[in-house]
Amino acid sequence: MSDFHLLLKGQIPSLVRHASALTRDPDQAGGLVEDTVREALASQRDWRLGSDFRVWLLSIMYDQRHNPFRISTPAVNESGAVPDQALLTLTALDHAMGQLTEEQRAVILLIGLERLTYDATAAVLRIPIGTMRTRLSNGREALRRALGSTEEVFIANAA
Repeated sequence: MSDFHLLLKGQIPSLVRHASALTRDPDQAGGLVEDTVREALASQRDWRLGSDFRVWLLSIMYDQRHNPFRISTPAVNESGAVPDQALLTLTALDHAMGQLTEEQRAVILLIGLERLTYDATAAVLRIPIGTMRTRLSNGREALRRALGSTEEVFIANAA
């Protein structure tokens, strides 16, 4: 197995997690991961050794997500069950994330879930850094309102 294939195989769990959070549908997520892997394999000559492989793959995923021709685990207690309060919190957060625009959700997922820097997030989405910051700010505000919170929603970046 080539180094490229080993790198790609190691990123599959991250791609699945991100696609699941992005699409919010297991079937769509699976298809998006398959399309991303297929495109990465077809485009492996485009990847530059030394560049951030995960950012490159996420860029492909977002391209595939918007291609018109394209056919986090909750905490568990000792018994293995998810506590009721954690389920309520996850349900509220899932509902709030569903109210965001796709552009806002993408920025929040890349920064909050994937822990990408602002620059890497802008690169994945192929948008100017200022646009990314605006989407992040608007997304944080929308989450705060949707969650009924008076406190600022903090989405940390990995800078």
